[in-house]
Amino acid sequence: MAADLRRVLRDQTTQVHEDTESAFAAIDLTTPEGLDATLRAHIAALSSLLPNLAPCPVFAEEIGRLRDLAVASLAATGAAPVPSPSRDAAALDPLAVAYVVLGSRLGARVIAARLRAAQVPEGSAAYAYFRDEGSGAAWQTLRQMLASFPGEHTAIVADTSAAFRIFQQEAARFAPRFAVKEV
Repeated sequence: MAADLRRVLRDQTTQVHEDTESAFAAIDLTTPEGLDATLRAHIAALSSLLPNLAPCPVFAEEIGRLRDLAVASLAATGAAPVPSPSRDAAALDPLAVAYVVLGSRLGARVIAARLRAAQVPEGSAAYAYFRDEGSGAAWQTLRQMLASFPGEHTAIVADTSAAFRIFQQEAARFAPRFAVKEV
């Protein structure tokens, strides 16, 4: 029996996933600079990854919604809009992109809890992107697809790592140039 691709991705991309989390954990979301940097990094990464999802409309629609929510959150801060992405991501497997982005929504719950602990107002539209829990149906669809994936995993593992690195690169590009704390 073939291994569940979700388990394979989790096991074989652990380090790059942790590196990505570390890149963002260093940015203090409770400061205007940190919030701006994080939203800009996510918007840029999502914008460059979205073209890879054309073959999977359910994922393209959901991840486009998330990008639009991040754009609206940034607008709620009063910041200038993010310019068009500086680059398109290399062609990546849609399942790899969906795994990284939709899986990150589980981490957004942790961020939302940290924001509550830091007493960031619940109704703040600037934090709506982090508090959104609307990706459940797309995540369940992805889980089913990964569980029944019949093919070789090597290329999707590589593409998943590449998608994580895009988020890391954007975090580094937009991170504020000051000492930050973890939320």
